[in-house]
Amino acid sequence: MNLKNRIILILGGTGSVGGATAKFLEREGATVVCHGLNSGEWRADLSKDGEAKRLINAISAKYGRVDVVINSIGASLKLAPIEKKNWDDYQAQLEVQLRAAVEITSAVAPIMKNDKKGIILHVITSGVDEVPSHMIDYLTAKYALIGFARASERELARFGIKVLYIKPRFIKNDFTRDMPEKAVEMMEAKGEVTTPEEVAEEIWTTLKS
Repeated sequence: MNLKNRIILILGGTGSVGGATAKFLEREGATVVCHGLNSGEWRADLSKDGEAKRLINAISAKYGRVDVVINSIGASLKLAPIEKKNWDDYQAQLEVQLRAAVEITSAVAPIMKNDKKGIILHVITSGVDEVPSHMIDYLTAKYALIGFARASERELARFGIKVLYIKPRFIKNDFTRDMPEKAVEMMEAKGEVTTPEEVAEEIWTTLKS
């Protein structure tokens, strides 16, 4: 995949993974639009009605199209056993992780269908395979996002649109700063920790495949 002059929207583009990915893809010649929750030209609260459509329409008006969407939105962790979690915790995770994906996909699909091509890539992050404890609300939302990615891929493939997802190792950044230090050290010893820059390279490799 040649990224020269491609219009790429990165959801969570002001975060560590999104920022690293933006720098990587810009070096490859892409035009990168970095979405942020509270800052930057392309700020939008994707948990609110109409914000995703407004964002996509603004990008389309400026650049004429959206070629790729990379969903790297992160959700903060609140570590607690299952009996200490309530529905509000689950709903908060779903609002951050799943709703943004649903709203953006719905908003960008008509543009990509018209162009008969496009890529939507979700960064699922760590945990979905080994399932660490005390993160049940976070992981429930991640599994829901995987289900959405797989279902939307099936529906959109006939229009030339790819829906992909990656599952990088544990990403050491601000969103995971509340993880116990000893647990992080154990994962580092087993080679299960990655960096935002390494995730950016994995995103690029996946886009090329």
